[in-house]
Amino acid sequence: IRRTVLGESHRGWTPDPDEDRVAVCDGVVVGWVQVADAMPIDEIQKDCAWIQSIAVHPDYQDQGIGGALVQSVVEDAKESGVDGVACHLDPRGDRARREQFFRGLGFNSVSRTEPPIWWVETRGAGMPFPTRPEA
Repeated sequence: IRRTVLGESHRGWTPDPDEDRVAVCDGVVVGWVQVADAMPIDEIQKDCAWIQSIAVHPDYQDQGIGGALVQSVVEDAKESGVDGVACHLDPRGDRARREQFFRGLGFNSVSRTEPPIWWVETRGAGMPFPTRPEA
């Protein structure tokens, strides 16, 4: 998946059930999300799960697989009590499409870094972190 979608391999990678999730169709892995344990993120001063990488095989994109993988990370973050889930958007490819994908899942851009950090709150109805003004 990583080589097909991102153009790079991840030598020796095997899924880690505590950090990775895969989507399987007819016995074949068609999607994958890699998650780091809860960690503080300096730009937002909150503990969060961090999505390291996400990929869905091109033949299976636009079917809700990526969204379901990310939602599983968000649900686990809610259950574990961390403040939210964060990620960087890969600067390669169609940035607008990735932004639309994450916005549709409730994420907002919260940093001035490049690429920016995207964040979704998972703890109650507290004050959400302010979004970054659009340029």
